[in-house]
Amino acid sequence: MTAVNNLLDKYRKVCSITSDSALAESIGITRQGVHQWRKGISWPSEDHIITMAKRIDEPAERWFVAISADRATPEGRKLWLKLLQAAAALAAIYLFSRHSLDVYTANIAMVFAAHNSGTLYIMSTCVIGMSLAWLLSIDTDGTHGAHSQPPALAL
Repeated sequence: MTAVNNLLDKYRKVCSITSDSALAESIGITRQGVHQWRKGISWPSEDHIITMAKRIDEPAERWFVAISADRATPEGRKLWLKLLQAAAALAAIYLFSRHSLDVYTANIAMVFAAHNSGTLYIMSTCVIGMSLAWLLSIDTDGTHGAHSQPPALAL
């Protein structure tokens, strides 16, 4: 329910819509339909999500995932959380393995991902350890000598 309300509120703000009645009219549903979405009685269709996401210039996929997680049962929410954590971990690994990414930024990404679950914490601890070892290898002249790039994570 929270994600739907966030989407509706953002849509209203971006489109300068002042009421839920006007919002409903702009997307072709009734005011009661918007009320039911806000209360979690019913949910917006994929077409409505896409329409609103386009207008606020955000990816519809983000809203699909957030709204689906809100709709899920407690057990379903756990599964959504695991999927999101895995996606965050893969994104962090990808970013970290890019040579153009500095170690500080990669560590921030890994620490952010690590706050979600034990498995990500273990993975991020290993990656942060590799990064710290790289940082500590700085020569007295401020360079890394033979270690000119941060370590890439081998998968």
